[in-house]
Amino acid sequence: MKRITKFILLISSITILPSCSVFIENIFVEKNEYQLKEIKSTKYCPKESKHGAHRFYSSSEKVNRLFSDFLENNKNLNLYFSEKMVLWGLIQVNAQPFLSSPASRLQAIVYYGGKFKFWDFKKPEKSSYSYIKALDDILHDYPSKRSLKSLAGLLDKKFQSTITVSKELAVLLSKKRNLLLKNPILKKTYFRDNELLRVNEPLFKVSFSQLIAKYQKKSTPWIKKNHTHQVLFPIELENIDDNFDLAECNFDPGLYKNKVFILDKEQIFVTSFGMVDHKQNSFLAISGQNLASVEEIDNFKMIRGRWPKRLGSWCILQNQKPKLSVVLTSFNSRDSGQLLMGPLEKIERLKLDQSKISTLIEAGREIFFLSPPRIYIESRILKNQHIEKNLKSQLPVYHADKIGNIHSLLRSEDKKMSLIIDSRFNGNLLCK
Repeated sequence: MKRITKFILLISSITILPSCSVFIENIFVEKNEYQLKEIKSTKYCPKESKHGAHRFYSSSEKVNRLFSDFLENNKNLNLYFSEKMVLWGLIQVNAQPFLSSPASRLQAIVYYGGKFKFWDFKKPEKSSYSYIKALDDILHDYPSKRSLKSLAGLLDKKFQSTITVSKELAVLLSKKRNLLLKNPILKKTYFRDNELLRVNEPLFKVSFSQLIAKYQKKSTPWIKKNHTHQVLFPIELENIDDNFDLAECNFDPGLYKNKVFILDKEQIFVTSFGMVDHKQNSFLAISGQNLASVEEIDNFKMIRGRWPKRLGSWCILQNQKPKLSVVLTSFNSRDSGQLLMGPLEKIERLKLDQSKISTLIEAGREIFFLSPPRIYIESRILKNQHIEKNLKSQLPVYHADKIGNIHSLLRSEDKKMSLIIDSRFNGNLLCK
């Protein structure tokens, strides 16, 4: 990363949360071929959409279109919203076999029946199927008429399209090249003539029926337990208290106000996907795992890494008059809570719409790390006066092409739901 300037300062007023924090030596801020200078705007759909249309996003533009066509061609199935969620989640297993693998951790917020619900899941007990278990729990919690096994069979029968390598997956393949070469099955799967698979080259086809059968066989009796772990709790923050009736997060913003930073020890790779249906039922999800080491899962060619202690930071802000709600999630940062503090400190309920949320998400970012104390900033998009302020702080300041991801789900006053996707995310949003 390009060095901007360097000063030396002894920091004594900043502390770290001992139970889940460490002194960071190598920060995760991406620098790759997808530069911020190519970013034009945050991604969201116009409110005027075709009657009965769905909106999807994931790491693959092609997969978005394929699933949209699948639903369009199978309207006669009269799928419930919960079934569409699970089908979309299963397809991610094939499209993103690193970060939505059967062993990945999943977090999501679902809006259904006029209510939001946050989902997180406990660490599995010697199982490689935590992600599948999460989908199974979600399916059972909402109205449905089909089982997980039935939905898997439906995909095998009716979703015959070839899934190809996305930009996000291609970046991961490159990062994990040496680890993949050490495993004969993974090498055979992700290489062609000793060359890594490239963007738009075909991926292997998952047999979803076999996958679910293996999950049900190997996860008993673990599969029968409730592993849902919901951890949203009320927060207090001056700007939030002034603007919203209810604010809940899965972390405490007050820690950051008191200069207590929650720093992850290792890099956690995370992807994201979501959907809004024609009835405004919606969900926003992230999944991922620690890829410091990798192995394949039961000959399915998908990746098992390590269970991440923290995946992403989440907040939901709600107000009665005017009646609106905003969900925010941040990920792909070693301190996702710190990443979310910027929007939380600036957001206001008045005239809140897609454009306002987009502006908050698109704003230039900075992130502070310890050992040694330093700041990384998105200098290409931060305002000059903000950069100058950092340079005067007497801390080492470094440039980063992009710092993490922030996505949002907005329920506006007209009861319309909107997915608002960070332009830094290597993915696509399908609007109809």
